[in-house]
Amino acid sequence: MTPIDPPGPARGASGGRSDETNAPTATEKKRNANNKKKKKSNSSTCVFQRFENSWMDAGGDLNDLMSQLVTSAAECEQLCCAHPKCQSYTFWMGNTCFLRATRNLPREEANSLSANKL
Repeated sequence: MTPIDPPGPARGASGGRSDETNAPTATEKKRNANNKKKKKSNSSTCVFQRFENSWMDAGGDLNDLMSQLVTSAAECEQLCCAHPKCQSYTFWMGNTCFLRATRNLPREEANSLSANKL
């Protein structure tokens, strides 16, 4: 089966664009749009300062944004990165994520990991 070129300016024998136009083909437009989406999703990465065996005290429940059951510290970190008000988190007992609206120095606590968003 022979591919069909999208409607547009006449093409030369080589199948490339003619010298008369610099307009991208439909395939090139789609590829460019996909590349922009990939760059946009990568731009929302966050950087964290992590503290092993620590609990992030956030000054009480007022600064707790949410708590959620998760399967890993990486999942907790992703939640914090995606939440616009999250400044720190604690991943506790291997299954609970607490998002905080403030940054602080954590206190020692076994079975937990905390981090501040930088």
